[in-house]
Amino acid sequence: MAFQIGHIKIQGTVGNTTYYIREGKALARPKSSLTKAKVKKHPAFARSRAASARFAIAAALSGRLYRQLPKKLRRHGMIGKLTGEAINFIHAGISEEQAFDNLYKKYCGK
Repeated sequence: MAFQIGHIKIQGTVGNTTYYIREGKALARPKSSLTKAKVKKHPAFARSRAASARFAIAAALSGRLYRQLPKKLRRHGMIGKLTGEAINFIHAGISEEQAFDNLYKKYCGK
Protein backbone atom coordinates (compact mmCIF):
# COMPACT_ATOMS: atom_id res chain seq x y z
CA MET A 1 0.00 0.00 0.00
CA ALA A 2 1.40 3.36 -1.01
CA PHE A 3 0.02 6.83 -0.44
CA GLN A 4 -0.87 9.05 -3.37
CA ILE A 5 0.86 12.40 -3.17
CA GLY A 6 -0.02 15.64 -4.88
CA HIS A 7 -3.23 17.66 -5.07
CA ILE A 8 -5.14 15.42 -7.47
CA LYS A 9 -6.30 12.08 -6.04
CA ILE A 10 -7.51 9.46 -8.51
CA GLN A 11 -9.57 6.30 -8.20
CA GLY A 12 -9.49 3.36 -10.59
CA THR A 13 -6.89 1.26 -12.36
CA VAL A 14 -4.19 2.56 -14.66
CA GLY A 15 -1.88 -0.06 -16.10
CA ASN A 16 -0.95 -2.44 -13.29
CA THR A 17 -1.72 -0.02 -10.43
CA THR A 18 -5.05 0.44 -8.67
CA TYR A 19 -5.76 3.80 -7.02
CA TYR A 20 -8.40 4.09 -4.32
CA ILE A 21 -9.56 6.08 -1.29
CA ARG A 22 -9.92 4.41 2.12
CA GLU A 23 -10.84 6.28 5.31
CA GLY A 24 -10.16 9.58 3.58
CA LYS A 25 -6.64 8.60 2.51
CA ALA A 26 -5.64 8.27 -1.14
CA LEU A 27 -3.78 4.98 -1.65
CA ALA A 28 -2.31 2.88 -4.45
CA ARG A 29 -1.53 -0.84 -4.76
CA PRO A 30 -0.60 -3.32 -7.48
CA LYS A 31 -3.49 -4.62 -9.55
CA SER A 32 -4.77 -8.01 -8.39
CA SER A 33 -4.53 -11.03 -10.66
CA LEU A 34 -7.70 -12.45 -9.11
CA THR A 35 -10.82 -12.43 -11.30
CA LYS A 36 -14.45 -13.31 -10.73
CA ALA A 37 -14.19 -16.17 -13.22
CA LYS A 38 -11.19 -17.64 -11.40
CA VAL A 39 -12.97 -17.57 -8.02
CA LYS A 40 -16.07 -19.19 -9.54
CA LYS A 41 -14.28 -22.03 -11.36
CA HIS A 42 -10.75 -22.67 -10.13
CA PRO A 43 -10.33 -25.73 -7.86
CA ALA A 44 -8.25 -23.68 -5.42
CA PHE A 45 -11.39 -21.76 -4.43
CA ALA A 46 -13.66 -24.80 -3.97
CA ARG A 47 -13.69 -24.49 -0.18
CA SER A 48 -14.45 -20.77 -0.39
CA ARG A 49 -17.39 -21.49 -2.68
CA ALA A 50 -18.65 -24.20 -0.28
CA ALA A 51 -18.40 -21.85 2.71
CA SER A 52 -20.18 -19.14 0.76
CA ALA A 53 -22.99 -21.54 -0.13
CA ARG A 54 -23.37 -22.58 3.54
CA PHE A 55 -23.49 -18.92 4.55
CA ALA A 56 -26.17 -18.14 1.96
CA ILE A 57 -28.37 -20.97 3.23
CA ALA A 58 -27.79 -20.03 6.89
CA ALA A 59 -28.50 -16.34 6.28
CA ALA A 60 -31.81 -17.11 4.58
CA LEU A 61 -32.76 -19.55 7.32
CA SER A 62 -31.89 -17.12 10.14
CA GLY A 63 -33.75 -14.29 8.42
CA ARG A 64 -36.84 -16.47 8.16
CA LEU A 65 -36.60 -17.31 11.86
CA TYR A 66 -35.92 -13.72 12.93
CA ARG A 67 -39.06 -12.50 11.15
CA GLN A 68 -41.09 -15.10 13.06
CA LEU A 69 -39.80 -14.02 16.47
CA PRO A 70 -42.04 -11.80 18.58
CA LYS A 71 -40.83 -8.19 18.51
CA LYS A 72 -39.96 -8.28 22.23
CA LEU A 73 -37.42 -11.09 21.59
CA ARG A 74 -35.68 -9.35 18.69
CA ARG A 75 -32.52 -7.50 19.64
CA HIS A 76 -29.42 -5.97 18.11
CA GLY A 77 -26.93 -8.57 16.85
CA MET A 78 -29.37 -11.45 16.91
CA ILE A 79 -29.30 -12.08 13.14
CA GLY A 80 -25.54 -12.63 13.30
CA LYS A 81 -25.89 -15.01 16.22
CA LEU A 82 -28.66 -16.96 14.49
CA THR A 83 -26.66 -17.14 11.26
CA GLY A 84 -23.58 -18.43 13.11
CA GLU A 85 -25.57 -21.15 14.83
CA ALA A 86 -27.28 -22.09 11.56
CA ILE A 87 -23.91 -22.40 9.81
CA ASN A 88 -22.73 -24.76 12.54
CA PHE A 89 -25.80 -26.96 12.07
CA ILE A 90 -25.43 -27.00 8.28
CA HIS A 91 -21.69 -27.68 8.52
CA ALA A 92 -22.46 -30.64 10.81
CA GLY A 93 -24.69 -32.13 8.11
CA ILE A 94 -28.06 -31.29 9.67
CA SER A 95 -30.78 -30.52 7.11
CA GLU A 96 -32.02 -26.96 6.67
CA GLU A 97 -35.44 -27.73 8.10
CA GLN A 98 -34.01 -29.59 11.10
CA ALA A 99 -31.62 -26.68 11.73
CA PHE A 100 -34.57 -24.27 11.54
CA ASP A 101 -36.57 -26.43 13.96
CA ASN A 102 -33.66 -26.58 16.42
CA LEU A 103 -33.20 -22.82 16.34
CA TYR A 104 -36.94 -22.22 16.58
CA LYS A 105 -37.18 -24.41 19.70
CA LYS A 106 -34.18 -22.67 21.26
CA TYR A 107 -35.35 -19.10 20.66
CA CYS A 108 -39.12 -19.45 20.64
CA GLY A 109 -39.35 -22.13 23.30
CA LYS A 110 -41.84 -24.33 21.45
